[in-house]
Amino acid sequence: MEFVKIVERENAPLFLNLICHGMTDKQTKSTLGFNLGYSYYVYLDNSVYITKESEKEIHQKLMTVISNEGFSVLNDFANKWEKLGEKLISDTKNIDFDNLKKSFLQIKEDYYKMSTSIMLPVSIEKILEQKLKTIVDNDSDLVEITRPDRMNDNEKEAIALRNIIDTITKDKLSINSSEVENLIKGHIKEFGWMNSGRVFKDSWTINDIRKRIKFNTINETDEGSDKQFNLSVEDEQIVNTAKHYVYLRTYRMNTFMKASFLMKPLLMKISEKLGISFSDIIHMTPEEIIDALDGTDLPDDKIEERKIKYGYYVINEEINTISGPDFDTFNKKVKVTNDNQIKDLKGSTAYKGIVTGDVKIVRTVKEISKVKKGDILVAPMTIPMFLPAMERAAAFITDEGGILCHAAIIARELRKPCIIGTRNATTLLKDGDTVEVDADKGVVTLIEQP
Repeated sequence: MEFVKIVERENAPLFLNLICHGMTDKQTKSTLGFNLGYSYYVYLDNSVYITKESEKEIHQKLMTVISNEGFSVLNDFANKWEKLGEKLISDTKNIDFDNLKKSFLQIKEDYYKMSTSIMLPVSIEKILEQKLKTIVDNDSDLVEITRPDRMNDNEKEAIALRNIIDTITKDKLSINSSEVENLIKGHIKEFGWMNSGRVFKDSWTINDIRKRIKFNTINETDEGSDKQFNLSVEDEQIVNTAKHYVYLRTYRMNTFMKASFLMKPLLMKISEKLGISFSDIIHMTPEEIIDALDGTDLPDDKIEERKIKYGYYVINEEINTISGPDFDTFNKKVKVTNDNQIKDLKGSTAYKGIVTGDVKIVRTVKEISKVKKGDILVAPMTIPMFLPAMERAAAFITDEGGILCHAAIIARELRKPCIIGTRNATTLLKDGDTVEVDADKGVVTLIEQP
């Protein structure tokens, strides 16, 4: 079976299990009312793979649903996911610590339902992008016409931090003063969950926010141009749906991250009850945690294997987490199509501009600290936890993504040049390379190597 690598993501095994059950026909039928599962979905060594056949199959499934139900069914999905997200957050905020198993089971089911929003929006966005390109004829107009229909949490956080910076400047406050510390504490209380990510990290610290304030790279929000588009009723429906999905793209991952942050106290209580570390609990599957709470022996060997390397796959309705020898055996079966022989470094414009800077490759959250002010952040695809590095960077380049992806959204918010969908930037470029990012043309030019 031939697989195509679609994105790189660092996940804790527990988080991955919670968010990937929605890949199956069974879960999408139960949650959305339609069989919209993927036949093959594989996660190995921080990378996600699907087969070309599976990608075509899900596209055909979606087109059939749209044909039968009408284009508005896509908005029905988006509205459903927002309600499911609200329920997930509500349940993680209101944990019954006197009944750990009951609370965990409820949150698990919330995650499973919401997990139908992981991959389907990616396929839906490809359909939307194709339709949008029949409405506007250039990337600039595509950027303008796909601004989200409301403000997401990332933009709210950036504005809140900008307000703190403005207060410090206006009142001539020391960054180490008690007044500023109280402002930062309030900021962390509201937005600190953004640091949690897919690995159940703690919130930002006061020092984290001080560093961002010192860099002072938070731009004013880009409100877009005043350009008017003369749209038919049908085209306006497509555009409004796209705007909804631009918002949803960030909303769904923020919901998962906020929920993982809010459920951390529950996981800590469970690990305490089971007599294991927090690191152990996040390397277990939901089913293993439930069994352990019922008195079944802990899968100690599997936990330790997963700390070294692990994988996860959904093949039809079969869901498995693998590690150790099983990982090696399965890994040998995954034949990956490699597009790295392509030498041209071109992509789509997500936000215009031309800048020159030094490349910093960022694949995981652990690598964001190497991005300094004025660097060019190059990533397989960005995630909300990359935000501090994106604030420091002068421009972004990604392997993956369309005009509705996270990098495109943040580029618009921060008003920084961004080229997406290059397919191979992280392979062709190296840390320290000096490049020109011409996001007007969607071209990256290598100027000098270290």
